[in-house]
Amino acid sequence: MVKFKNSIATHLFRVIFGLYLLVTIIVTIVQMVFEYENVSENIKNEVAQLPATFINGLGSALWTYNERAIRSILIGMYEIPVVSGIKIDDGTDVRAIGQVASEKGGYIQFDESGEKKVEASAVLFEKLISYKFDISFTKKDGDSVNLGTGIIYTNNEIIFERVKYGFILIIINSVVKTTALFVIFLFFMRRILSRPLIQLANQTGEINLDNLKNINIDINKSKRNELMILEESFNGMIAKLLKARNELDSINLHLEEKVRARTEELENEVETRKHAQKQAEEANEIKSNFIANISHEIRTPMTSIYGMARFIQNSELEDAQKNYADTIVRNCENLMSLIEEILDFSKIESSTVELDFSTLNLQEFIEDTVNMFVLQASKKNINISFTIHSDVPDEILTDKNRLRQILINLINNALKFTETGNITIAIKPDNDDPGLLEFAVSDTGIGIPLDRQNKIFESFTQVDASTSRKYGGTGLGLSICKHFVEMLGGDIRVSSSPGMGSTFYFTIHNNQIDA
Repeated sequence: MVKFKNSIATHLFRVIFGLYLLVTIIVTIVQMVFEYENVSENIKNEVAQLPATFINGLGSALWTYNERAIRSILIGMYEIPVVSGIKIDDGTDVRAIGQVASEKGGYIQFDESGEKKVEASAVLFEKLISYKFDISFTKKDGDSVNLGTGIIYTNNEIIFERVKYGFILIIINSVVKTTALFVIFLFFMRRILSRPLIQLANQTGEINLDNLKNINIDINKSKRNELMILEESFNGMIAKLLKARNELDSINLHLEEKVRARTEELENEVETRKHAQKQAEEANEIKSNFIANISHEIRTPMTSIYGMARFIQNSELEDAQKNYADTIVRNCENLMSLIEEILDFSKIESSTVELDFSTLNLQEFIEDTVNMFVLQASKKNINISFTIHSDVPDEILTDKNRLRQILINLINNALKFTETGNITIAIKPDNDDPGLLEFAVSDTGIGIPLDRQNKIFESFTQVDASTSRKYGGTGLGLSICKHFVEMLGGDIRVSSSPGMGSTFYFTIHNNQIDA
């Protein structure tokens, strides 16, 4: 049930009546202003006519210096209702009664004897309005003598006293008209708009799928208007809902059986997928174990081959034999590196990699790691160096083996793809998170195209086929680095341009040792 005070008709009524009330107030104010101006003009006319009545007697009294007569005339003029004060100035003396204007902008109050009683600032209802006139006397010979000037004062209080009854009548008239219009408009608004809408709202609230046949509205309008269209639309909607319900009942008769059959299909499909997933997991575990086992099996004889090749390399050989031995050692190292990468990758896939945190001296650790590549770098005339920012702690807590693998992979890649120039390793606190250490491995090598930079950290991915043929590798090194970096709480990215070199950035948690 919608309360009438919250109905559309009430809101519409408030808007229309509010506008009407605003207009009525404005009109009333305008009428009151006109009434005030009319009364004010009448009073000014009355004041302007007073000197004609008293001017002769006042002129004779001033000519003969009859103070008693002058005072009597002033009192007589002062008793007129529209007069609030009179002042006469004959050039030698000033005579006043009632309220007259002061030089300070206020007024001075004089009693009937002409004595000054009070001087004060004028307020709104005592603001003085003056009318000035000349006083003259005509002699027996017909000559006219100017004896001085007089000022008659009236004030706003007198005007408001006369106009207030007119104001009351104007306000009463506006209130009566507004009240009558309010009652009439309210009656018709409820009859024409509010009642039909309430009926529609009540019927709408009773809608449910069990009693659609019993719902219908009849606004009983003789003329086709918006409410009639609303009635037709509502009844049409009920008819459509009734039709839809019948169709829904028909569908529901067959839906339960379909749901039961589909549920059985889904259960069978879930079981099939679980079985397939279990087989895939078992196959993946077998594959990982196979890769790990075969890698171990290959690494054992390779270690022996590598050791014998190094022994032969260090013995006294002819130049041709020396080159053969160098080739065997270099390929043994490459093959050992590939085996290690495949072994690491199989551990990552099978989630068997575990971190072993320990304390390491960062300066010594970086020196040892870089020294592993000094000889290889010098053979290619490449300068390799490192810098550690002063804000980096001397000792940190981390998995040094995984950190060394990351650095070895990145430095090895830098050496592999750099023919000349420099390789630098820089370590500093991360700019965005002081709790991380940032490592940057930079080279002056061949660089990486922008469209390949987001793919090089994927497994078995290299820059292009020509790179794979020329430099070798499995494409697992950077993928392994990414996994190890994430395990150490950081991330890895690259910044590179073809022909301008590359810089690989990675972060790890700055696990400082308490002093």
